[in-house]
Amino acid sequence: MTQIHFRSLDLNLLRVFDALTEEGSVTGAAGLLGLTPSAVSHSLNRLRHILKDDLFLRGAKGMNPTPKALALAVPIRRALVDIQQALNGDSFVPEKTDRRFSIACGDYVTAVLMPEVIARFRKAAPLAELRIQPVGAVMKELDAGRIDLAMGGFERIPERLASEPLFADDMVWVMRADSPFAKREPTLEGLAALPHLAIASPDNDRAVSGIVSDAGLERRVVRDDPRILDQYFEERGLRRTVAMTAPNPIVAMAIVAECDLAAMMPRNLAEAFAERYRLALWKPPHPSALFQISTVWHRWHGDQPAVDWLRAMIRSVAEERMAAATTS
Repeated sequence: MTQIHFRSLDLNLLRVFDALTEEGSVTGAAGLLGLTPSAVSHSLNRLRHILKDDLFLRGAKGMNPTPKALALAVPIRRALVDIQQALNGDSFVPEKTDRRFSIACGDYVTAVLMPEVIARFRKAAPLAELRIQPVGAVMKELDAGRIDLAMGGFERIPERLASEPLFADDMVWVMRADSPFAKREPTLEGLAALPHLAIASPDNDRAVSGIVSDAGLERRVVRDDPRILDQYFEERGLRRTVAMTAPNPIVAMAIVAECDLAAMMPRNLAEAFAERYRLALWKPPHPSALFQISTVWHRWHGDQPAVDWLRAMIRSVAEERMAAATTS
């Protein structure tokens, strides 16, 4: 096996490798590093020569890592994070940092928490960047250190992750406020008389009983559970009609606002859009489980002052939102 002469290795080449892994393109890596695309290409060619591997191959959707690059990605990212932490020590000054922060969360958390988080983030750290991405393959991204935090309805959490509960949300039924049904006392019979709009996200194909498993991390999908609801109605001699299915709660509310359909979703999300879409909210006349939202982060990558600061900001926003909901 070829031995790498580490003392002669330009460590900037590892930063280029890491940026290519994260961005998946020479242009994206160049923008991230503040280099020209030709400089990134030159560095990649040097790495290919040193490591005796193509590392990244051009494909239809960008630069695809080879098996060797995939094997190197996590160790190199960990080493770079360790170097960064060693150089920075415990010092972190939000107004001076130009760090990129990455958060993975779904539509629900993005709509409920992130507008206020982003406003505070921009004020406190104007030179920094905040990237929000879909929850997708969260464990792979956390293990590789490509995201700092993930937020969602997590169930079982692997030991290599730390977690912090943010808030619990209950479920409500929503309908347009000027619907004749919205003026009535919410009853199970009244709900059965309405056609329903079910929420089934793209994750539903991978979900088992509303849970998506991702390398040991279990994440709950925001939806109404049709089997539980159907059974509850049938046991009382009623039948509900699902007239339509939407991919997420925000789309569901936009549709409900224009027709006599009812949809069930987390209360905080419904309240955030109730005025915009002119919606009425019903407390379910049937049992409904709470929806717990938490933050998770990797113990290896996430225990650093910058991430602690971001977590504290998110926690503060969540606490204030829950306090306002309690008093309203």
